[in-house]
Amino acid sequence: PTQALASAFHDTSALFRHEIAYVMGQMANPVTVPALKEVLINEAEHRMVRHEAAEALGAIGTAECEDILKVYLKDAHQVVRESCEVALDIIDYWAQPQAQNA
Repeated sequence: PTQALASAFHDTSALFRHEIAYVMGQMANPVTVPALKEVLINEAEHRMVRHEAAEALGAIGTAECEDILKVYLKDAHQVVRESCEVALDIIDYWAQPQAQNA
């Protein structure tokens, strides 16, 4: 199923690609990280889609996700930068012991 979702990133609709990234974030499955990373690093991709990919990476929260998000804190687009910042904050929050008990 994740390969089918990843292939949907080739759809012509930015709104649809945004929704695919959202679904991947809700799944929080590390197997989706390569596809989400590809979306985030693609500067030709619509900002809205890249923003959602960043948030999805934050929801997954692996070390690989954290590394790529840190790189894009300096992205040319404010919405991407801010999304990476929020995603990193989410990763930090869930790393706290009190969050594990919530």
